[in-house]
Amino acid sequence: MAAVSQSQPLRQPCLYHSSSKVIVNVKKPLQPVQMSCKQVALEMYSLCSQLDVLIRGEVQHLQEQVVEDTLLGGSDIFHTIGSELIDRMKECLSHLPEPAPCLEG
Repeated sequence: MAAVSQSQPLRQPCLYHSSSKVIVNVKKPLQPVQMSCKQVALEMYSLCSQLDVLIRGEVQHLQEQVVEDTLLGGSDIFHTIGSELIDRMKECLSHLPEPAPCLEG
Protein backbone atom coordinates (compact mmCIF):
# COMPACT_ATOMS: atom_id res chain seq x y z
CA MET A 1 0.00 0.00 0.00
CA ALA A 2 1.51 3.32 -1.02
CA ALA A 3 0.96 6.69 0.59
CA VAL A 4 -0.42 9.40 -1.65
CA SER A 5 0.46 13.06 -1.19
CA GLN A 6 -2.36 15.54 -1.64
CA SER A 7 -0.06 18.58 -1.80
CA GLN A 8 3.45 19.44 -2.85
CA PRO A 9 6.16 18.84 -0.22
CA LEU A 10 7.30 21.91 1.70
CA ARG A 11 10.96 21.16 1.02
CA GLN A 12 12.93 18.84 -1.21
CA PRO A 13 15.90 17.07 0.42
CA CYS A 14 19.25 18.03 -1.06
CA LEU A 15 20.92 14.81 -0.01
CA TYR A 16 19.45 11.49 1.04
CA HIS A 17 21.22 9.04 3.34
CA SER A 18 19.84 5.54 3.58
CA SER A 19 20.65 5.61 7.30
CA SER A 20 17.83 8.12 7.78
CA LYS A 21 15.28 5.70 6.33
CA VAL A 22 12.20 5.27 8.52
CA ILE A 23 10.04 2.16 8.46
CA VAL A 24 6.41 2.87 9.27
CA ASN A 25 4.31 -0.01 10.56
CA VAL A 26 0.63 0.94 10.57
CA LYS A 27 -0.61 -2.54 11.51
CA LYS A 28 0.97 -2.95 14.95
CA PRO A 29 1.13 -0.56 17.93
CA LEU A 30 4.50 0.70 19.12
CA GLN A 31 3.83 -0.24 22.73
CA PRO A 32 2.54 -3.62 23.92
CA VAL A 33 -1.21 -3.64 24.39
CA GLN A 34 -2.80 -5.10 27.51
CA MET A 35 -6.35 -6.35 27.01
CA SER A 36 -8.86 -7.77 29.46
CA CYS A 37 -10.81 -10.93 28.64
CA LYS A 38 -13.87 -8.79 27.85
CA GLN A 39 -11.84 -6.61 25.48
CA VAL A 40 -10.48 -9.71 23.75
CA ALA A 41 -14.02 -11.08 23.38
CA LEU A 42 -15.25 -7.79 21.90
CA GLU A 43 -12.30 -7.56 19.50
CA MET A 44 -12.79 -11.18 18.40
CA TYR A 45 -16.49 -10.51 17.82
CA SER A 46 -15.59 -7.50 15.69
CA LEU A 47 -12.98 -9.42 13.69
CA CYS A 48 -15.36 -12.36 13.14
CA SER A 49 -18.01 -9.93 11.90
CA GLN A 50 -15.53 -8.39 9.46
CA LEU A 51 -14.51 -11.85 8.26
CA ASP A 52 -18.18 -12.79 7.81
CA VAL A 53 -18.83 -9.73 5.62
CA LEU A 54 -15.69 -10.48 3.60
CA ILE A 55 -16.71 -14.12 3.04
CA ARG A 56 -20.28 -13.17 2.09
CA GLY A 57 -18.95 -10.69 -0.47
CA GLU A 58 -16.60 -13.28 -1.95
CA VAL A 59 -19.36 -15.91 -2.14
CA GLN A 60 -21.63 -13.43 -3.92
CA HIS A 61 -18.82 -12.55 -6.32
CA LEU A 62 -18.20 -16.23 -7.12
CA GLN A 63 -21.92 -16.91 -7.56
CA GLU A 64 -22.15 -14.05 -10.05
CA GLN A 65 -19.23 -15.56 -11.97
CA VAL A 66 -20.99 -18.95 -12.05
CA VAL A 67 -24.19 -17.37 -13.38
CA GLU A 68 -22.23 -15.50 -16.06
CA ASP A 69 -20.21 -18.66 -16.76
CA THR A 70 -16.96 -16.73 -16.29
CA LEU A 71 -15.55 -18.49 -13.23
CA LEU A 72 -12.11 -16.93 -12.71
CA GLY A 73 -11.59 -17.99 -9.11
CA GLY A 74 -11.26 -16.07 -5.87
CA SER A 75 -10.05 -12.52 -5.68
CA ASP A 76 -6.61 -11.58 -4.39
CA ILE A 77 -8.07 -8.95 -2.07
CA PHE A 78 -10.14 -11.66 -0.35
CA HIS A 79 -7.01 -13.66 0.46
CA THR A 80 -5.05 -10.57 1.52
CA ILE A 81 -7.69 -9.13 3.84
CA GLY A 82 -8.68 -12.59 5.10
CA SER A 83 -5.08 -13.35 6.05
CA GLU A 84 -4.77 -10.00 7.82
CA LEU A 85 -7.95 -10.67 9.81
CA ILE A 86 -6.77 -14.15 10.83
CA ASP A 87 -3.40 -12.71 11.91
CA ARG A 88 -5.19 -10.06 13.97
CA MET A 89 -7.34 -12.80 15.56
CA LYS A 90 -4.24 -14.79 16.53
CA GLU A 91 -2.64 -11.63 17.96
CA CYS A 92 -5.80 -10.89 19.91
CA LEU A 93 -5.96 -14.42 21.35
CA SER A 94 -2.38 -14.07 22.58
CA HIS A 95 -3.63 -11.52 25.15
CA LEU A 96 -5.63 -14.18 27.00
CA PRO A 97 -4.14 -15.87 30.08
CA GLU A 98 -2.78 -19.42 29.92
CA PRO A 99 -3.89 -21.81 28.62
CA ALA A 100 -4.38 -19.59 25.59
CA PRO A 101 -6.79 -20.86 22.93
CA CYS A 102 -5.54 -21.13 19.38
CA LEU A 103 -7.08 -21.03 15.93
CA GLU A 104 -6.94 -24.32 14.09
CA GLY A 105 -5.16 -24.15 10.73
